[in-house]
Amino acid sequence: MCLIIASQMTEAMNGRIRLLPSAPTVAAISVGQWATVMDADMFVVAPVLSWHPSPPRPAGWPGRLRWICFASAGVDFYPRWLLEVPLLTCARGVASEEIADYVMAAIYLPRCWTVKVTL
Repeated sequence: MCLIIASQMTEAMNGRIRLLPSAPTVAAISVGQWATVMDADMFVVAPVLSWHPSPPRPAGWPGRLRWICFASAGVDFYPRWLLEVPLLTCARGVASEEIADYVMAAIYLPRCWTVKVTL
């Protein structure tokens, strides 16, 4: 059995997905290619601002699709019907170290800066 993944990620990311031990087939898709998504086992999806308002639910949704992996932590960008699959995962925590670094820098850096004003 070959795992089929529909992906909205970059080609570089799709290339890394193809290198996984399960050797999945990765179909790079763009917004609105629901027939391709519904023929896949998994959908790796990124938030799309054009989804406001929500696009109509495709006929036969979710098809053979069994897993959606959101490439973001939140789900507010996605249509509600997109959540109607057996398994949903998100990218919660993937940027936690970067966010912590930013917050610490925002707290401490302004105190370290010295501004000399001459009139």
